[in-house]
Amino acid sequence: MSRNYPTAPILPDLVEADIVYIPVFPDKKESEFNNNFFTRSRNVLAGLLPDFKEFEKIIKVIDVPAEHKGAYVHVVADAHSRKAVCYLK
Repeated sequence: MSRNYPTAPILPDLVEADIVYIPVFPDKKESEFNNNFFTRSRNVLAGLLPDFKEFEKIIKVIDVPAEHKGAYVHVVADAHSRKAVCYLK
């Protein structure tokens, strides 16, 4: 399927929609995260947006409560120091 996608930055759209964007850089030594959480959780992207199934290898959408016993993601972030902690509760 051939598509024309906007080339403008998507970050302003995320901010406008009140969606928090937190990049994770697993190759940086100061990054710590539970890799099993990301690899074992199912990707629900195609279920939410069937037309975007082709992006499942680069975008992963996780239904956290469904995958992890009703838990929700909580994020504590300090924009000044550019550090964040994300946990399930």
